[in-house]
Amino acid sequence: MLGRGIAMTREHHTHPSHVLLYEFLDQASLGAAPSAVVVGIAAAITALFPVSALTYALMIVWFVIATCMLFGMSFHNLAHWRVRPPLLRMAQRLHLVCSPEHHLRHHRDHTVRYCVINGWANYPCDRLRLWSRLERLVTATTGRTPRADDAEWQRKLNDTGIFVGTPRPAG
Repeated sequence: MLGRGIAMTREHHTHPSHVLLYEFLDQASLGAAPSAVVVGIAAAITALFPVSALTYALMIVWFVIATCMLFGMSFHNLAHWRVRPPLLRMAQRLHLVCSPEHHLRHHRDHTVRYCVINGWANYPCDRLRLWSRLERLVTATTGRTPRADDAEWQRKLNDTGIFVGTPRPAG
């Protein structure tokens, strides 16, 4: 599942509109798997502590994070919609959901604006250089440099035009 998720994400970076062609379960699995591991462990540890206002608050935080991770790609897809209903445009203006303009910056420079659910979280994360620091951690732990072979990946996708999975028909 991890490999498929990485492949779908990389495909999205080379062909942004392809993200609209995947089924909900494909997209939900991108956030659900890490959420189950990280948030699941955090919730289990929290459950070991005596019941208090703090443990209730933490459980609510874990639940909200898990829910955002589960539906994150669905929210992200809204930044790729060409026709946007008025309610969606308002939510995007309020930075509750990423707008196409905001998200386009990520597609121009894949080193910024990683937050795919909303627009507001990108500002502090980018300012704190969270993404570049996480990428250095990835490189230090795996020996691989994120996006180092993007040109090769792009060439392969252009040559084959094959989706990572079976996308639903457009339209």
